[in-house]
This record gives sequence, C-alpha cells and structure tokens, in this order.
Amino acid sequence: LAQYDPQNSRSWALRETLTDAQGRTVTELLTADDGTRELHLYDVPENNPWSSIDRYFAADGQLAMEIIVQDDGFRVERVWDLNDTENWMQVDSVFDATGTLIGHTYLPDSVI
Repeated sequence: LAQYDPQNSRSWALRETLTDAQGRTVTELLTADDGTRELHLYDVPENNPWSSIDRYFAADGQLAMEIIVQDDGFRVERVWDLNDTENWMQVDSVFDATGTLIGHTYLPDSVI
C-alpha cells in the first residue's frame, strides 16, 4: 500500500507498507521530503531472534543508522560516520531490556 502526502502535513512524503495475510505490517518504508528514508522491518511471524529492525538512510542512499530490537528486549543501535567527522567509522551501542546502556563497540577508521 502506497500513501502520499500531497499537503506536506506528515513527516514523510511517501509511505509504503507491506502486510501479511492477517493484515499485520511486515515492512514499512518512509521517504521524507529531503530524500532520506526509513525502513522498518517487523518479525510478525516471530521466527527470527529479533522483533524489529529499523534502518535509516541518508538522501544519497547510504545506511546511516540501524536499530535492532531482540526478542528479549535488548537493543543494538549501530551508527555509521558517513561524513568522516569522527575517529571511528561505526559505533554499536548496546542497551538491555530496561533501556540501560551497557556498552559501546567502536570500529576505528584505521581498520580499512
């Protein structure tokens, strides 16, 4: 199902939704006016170790951030330094089921 926002009253210009046979949202793709996109994946059949994955793309199509929520409530937020302004190219932040930050992992620029 594709929905457009011709009045520019929403945070997205185009919303595309894919549902399963029971009408549950499996995939949602939002395209903003500035060309950035959000892809939301939901494990409605519950056959994966994750319940949702959210991916955020820059206007040029590069993956900028990914959030994976595990079935146990733990969450990993992965961010890429697209503009090369940090001394790392990727950082993963891990949160427990209560939302408490429990650690960071950095992939330094010097790896490549």
